[in-house]
Amino acid sequence: MQQISDDEARLHYSPAEAQKKANQRATKDAERHDAGRPDVPAYLTEDEVQIFNATADVLEARGTLTVGDGPLLALYAQACTALRAEKQRMEEEGGRVIITSRLDRHEREIRIHAVNPRATVVKDIENQIVLMLRELGMTPLRRDRVGKTRGAKRLTLESLLDFSRRPS
Repeated sequence: MQQISDDEARLHYSPAEAQKKANQRATKDAERHDAGRPDVPAYLTEDEVQIFNATADVLEARGTLTVGDGPLLALYAQACTALRAEKQRMEEEGGRVIITSRLDRHEREIRIHAVNPRATVVKDIENQIVLMLRELGMTPLRRDRVGKTRGAKRLTLESLLDFSRRPS
């Protein structure tokens, strides 16, 4: 079925019919996919499963979680654990700046300040995580663009209070 604009609908239909077509189109766009919780992939570690479930809980509470979000949630969980591991290794190696020393030709000590190569790896992983969060609609700019799913639970004050009391 071909989509028509609001102006074309006003030309071809009466005002009531045009409004009805516009409402149908808005409802169809707002509820594109069926709500559902994706299965946790078996290859994820315990830490990754916790991140996967926590992120799925947030999306489910918002009413935007679908079964199709599973692969992206798995990638997000893996990226978060990789980021944590890289940051820990970077701190063990001395932080963002590595200071080494050597002797010059006059036998004087020279201190060399170099950026830890892990800093660029951490930055790349952080950028990947931000892109994944955008796709999931979890950034301020993208929050409005993610529509509610069909059959999603509606948020109530009680459900929000129950969600905050869950053990993590």
